[in-house]
Amino acid sequence: MERILDLLSFGVVLVSGSRVVFANRVARDIHETGRWLMIGETVCAASSRLRGELAAIIEAACAAARDGREHLASLCVPSSGAHDLLLTVCALPDAHDRTAGAPQAAIFISDPSRRPRVSGPILSEMFGLTPTEANVACALAHGRRSSEIAADLSISSTTVAFHLGNVFEKTGTHRQADLIALILTALASIAAPDAGKAGARQ
Repeated sequence: MERILDLLSFGVVLVSGSRVVFANRVARDIHETGRWLMIGETVCAASSRLRGELAAIIEAACAAARDGREHLASLCVPSSGAHDLLLTVCALPDAHDRTAGAPQAAIFISDPSRRPRVSGPILSEMFGLTPTEANVACALAHGRRSSEIAADLSISSTTVAFHLGNVFEKTGTHRQADLIALILTALASIAAPDAGKAGARQ
């Protein structure tokens, strides 16, 4: 289960009371930046203004879990980037697991500024693209312009446009913005396989 959580492209922290039971790879990466959240023995906001609010939300979710109730709350944590971190805290009520230290709440951490790394082979399998079509689609999703893609792939702009037309047809899209949104949405939940080795906090 921990390996599965490490494959996700958003942060997941499991807590029991105020104590962290597990933090996945993305959550640990966010902690390493030291700018927004500190995830060690506990989860703590770097901002003193939000510290008490986050602690109260986590405690409310854990209390609900102990009572066997559902509970959901969210919080925006300002970041130095263009977007805030989005935290969702969810109680984990389970009448069959009351062992000491069992997770009572899950904290999901989303960073809208992080784009998932797009894999050409995965796009090829998902949409039936040729290798070159997949390369063009990947480059677009990573923010490259048509002229830059042509230079990167050593092909003409006309050839890029030809492959892009095929990609539109195979993905059922008509504009570059729609294509990029489709690709990022399809891959948003899964991190790249080589993004890091799994590791668990116990």
